[in-house]
Order: sequence, then structure tokens, then C-alpha cells
Amino acid sequence: MKQNVLTAKVLFVYGLSRMSIPVFTPEYVEEIRQLPEVVAAKNRLTAGQASFTIPATETLRSALSPLGLDITQSTIPMRWIIGDSAPHIDSGPSAFENTYLVYLSDSPGEFILGDTSYPITANTGFVFNEGIQHETRGTGSVPRLLLGPMNEFAQPVGIAAANYYSNYSDAFTQTGALGSGGYVIGSGIFDLYIHLGE
Repeated sequence: MKQNVLTAKVLFVYGLSRMSIPVFTPEYVEEIRQLPEVVAAKNRLTAGQASFTIPATETLRSALSPLGLDITQSTIPMRWIIGDSAPHIDSGPSAFENTYLVYLSDSPGEFILGDTSYPITANTGFVFNEGIQHETRGTGSVPRLLLGPMNEFAQPVGIAAANYYSNYSDAFTQTGALGSGGYVIGSGIFDLYIHLGE
């Protein structure tokens, strides 16, 4: 990948203060979009989301270091998403201070962070404190690609997983799940019992 990777902007939101710094060049975004892992994940996406990782190359580590990420892992989490994400506060595998995400594709709709909405634009990143509610609205059925969301240790974060059951007995014994998720807003499902994952 190219060494010159910084040119877009990241919006930092810590309480009420905001500042922008560079993220990637458009050429570097296109290189990421053409990685075999990214293409394969998009090909298996039919609805909801497809989570996957890409190698944390030295070029990618260098490009992300100004954001304050401590990338000691060998991979970086990514997601393809179709549909709106419900209002939520991110959770992760360990305690963390910030959520980091970079949109790598344009999408209809908006990213709503707290009470402020932003267009979903390729090569725009967000860094915000843990505990801030966020969601997307009006995104339709156009797949969108995200680097992240992740915490400062490059661990994936997001909505805690939930399994869906048709009756209490199945939910209690955690057998016969109808599906899992909690990330994408759906419709037409009634009387479901939910067992929240870890």
C-alpha cells in the first residue's frame, strides 16, 4: 500500500469540543476497499452486517496513530452494514474510553452522535467518548463500509449481541434461537424473547 495515506478528516467529539485531523487519501481508501477480506465480506453480506478483520500493516498503523489508537494487535476490525443501527452505547471486550470509526464508503442517511447528525461520507472518521449514544437513520439498503468501530486498543466495539427466541423455554435454555443481532433495526417481529449475550 502507498505510504502517503493521510488527507481526509476525523471529527473528535469529547464532550463539546471538536477538532479535525487527516485520515486517509482517496487512493488508500480504494486500496482498503479492494482487499480480499473486504471483498469477501461484502459478497457474503445479504442483510444486517458482516464483521471481519484486515491485517494491521505498518502503513495502516502509521495512518491511524494520530487518532490515538494503540494498535498492538495483528488485525483491525471492520464491518459492512446494511440498514439503520438502533440507538445504542458501545460495549466491548474490556473497559475503554473512546470509540473510533472511519466510514470508507458514502451512504444515504445520517450518523447521529448524541444530539448532532452528520452525513455518512467516505473517508470521514469519528472519535467519541465511551457512553455517548449514537445511531444511523435513513441509510436504506446501500451497504456501507466501516473501519471499526473499535476502542483505543483496536478491539471491536458495538451493540451487545442478543439472541432471539420464539418462547421463554428456548430463551431460558438458550436453544432454538431464531437469530441473533441487535444492530440493525428490522420490522414485523412480534412476541420475541431475547437473551442478551456477553
